[in-house]
Amino acid sequence: MKIIERWREHRGSVDERVEAESNRVYKLGFVMLSFGVLVYLYYDWSLKQAMCMRDVLANGAGRMEFTSADLFLYGWFALTMIVGMVLLVRKGFGDDNRFAEAEQFPIGYYAIASIAFAVAVDVLTTGLRVLAEFQVLGAGEIMWPAVAFGSVFALVAGIPLFLLGFWVAFKSAQSRRRQLDMRLGE
Repeated sequence: MKIIERWREHRGSVDERVEAESNRVYKLGFVMLSFGVLVYLYYDWSLKQAMCMRDVLANGAGRMEFTSADLFLYGWFALTMIVGMVLLVRKGFGDDNRFAEAEQFPIGYYAIASIAFAVAVDVLTTGLRVLAEFQVLGAGEIMWPAVAFGSVFALVAGIPLFLLGFWVAFKSAQSRRRQLDMRLGE
């Protein structure tokens, strides 16, 4: 602890403008890295699934294998997202927009956001799935009924799941804000 305190003394005071700009840059970098890793993970999973289907079509049997590196990446990505959300909620924020500290859950805003996110995820995952199948199986072997079913399922399940996630984050942050207000009031 003394080393950190001495370092802070040596470094001096922090310029608030520089800190705010640095935070914006790091936020953009985090979002870009997270999005890229998520796309990579889903595309890798789609490729593995397409290769398994190729083996099933060719040999009558196939197997999807995940390496320990795959499992580590999936776990680390999930842990990173969960920790970020928990830290936001612990500070009393469920979001970083004008509804961050609203008293009532803005259902209209979050319904539109849920639809937009579900459609964006659906378009991206469907595109990646088709690309992976095209790459491994070829254009004539793309399983369009399975792709269509997955796309419809992602929309039907995605919208309520996004809405539920927003609601849980909002209510958790609201509860945490009340706890913080009670502590400050004492």
